[in-house]
Amino acid sequence: MRNKIEVFTNEGVKECYDIKPRIFNTWLIDEKNMPSTRVSSFGGAIDNLHSSICYMDKHHQDKILDMPLRELLNKFATLEELYTFKS
Repeated sequence: MRNKIEVFTNEGVKECYDIKPRIFNTWLIDEKNMPSTRVSSFGGAIDNLHSSICYMDKHHQDKILDMPLRELLNKFATLEELYTFKS
């Protein structure tokens, strides 16, 4: 396990693992018990998804944000002929 570092936020200093995005990945490790070897790419993907959706207007954001994550991932997987996630 990696050592924690101090990150300065608008709410003050937080101790986080040095795996970007630091605060989110620390939450994944500490609260969701995900291994540190898995969070880096996932945290990065969520960071990219968040950035992409932020640039959409609300009308288009709602089209995506109203879908369950599994449904969105499976739509992508089906169209791209990738692995789909079962319930």
